[in-house]
Amino acid sequence: KDDDPLYPCDADFMPDEARSMCYVYLTPHLFEFAGADLGFPTEEDYKTSFPYCDRLPKNDHLNRDACYGGFGKEFVVLAQERDIRRIDKMTNEQLSKVYEWCLLADNKEGSDVCMIHAMNSLYWGGENDRHTSISFCALMSDSYYQKSCYIALINAVSFYIDDNNYRSDFCNELPDGYRED
Repeated sequence: KDDDPLYPCDADFMPDEARSMCYVYLTPHLFEFAGADLGFPTEEDYKTSFPYCDRLPKNDHLNRDACYGGFGKEFVVLAQERDIRRIDKMTNEQLSKVYEWCLLADNKEGSDVCMIHAMNSLYWGGENDRHTSISFCALMSDSYYQKSCYIALINAVSFYIDDNNYRSDFCNELPDGYRED
């Protein structure tokens, strides 16, 4: 719809159990709604698009998180110029772009969820090299976001990886302040 950036996710026909997944994948539509050229969206397009997620009620945490998180998922791909073959080999410059773009959200909650979804896209349930996710968390200059990123990564490793050697090696690669976690 031309008058509703959150459509079809906010439509009555959308089943509640599918709504949050819809919001995660709505981001390109949000870019278009903001007037972006999908081939080359800009930082200004990101700034204009993020506030659409704020149209969701503040107490609708699941869908707000999904909406803001979708940006992080997209930013990982956009920082790589859509070449997803080597996501786990992104440079610090590319990872910094993702971090900076997530900071363009209109609030701390949005930026945080954007970064967590970006980190999860980098880690991809353990399918990708963990070092890229660790590097992403490490480059965050704001300690709030950095801690949130590391805790989300620790939880992802805990959830997806059963191999004790992997877990031990992973913990040893973390900064001292996170090894106990």
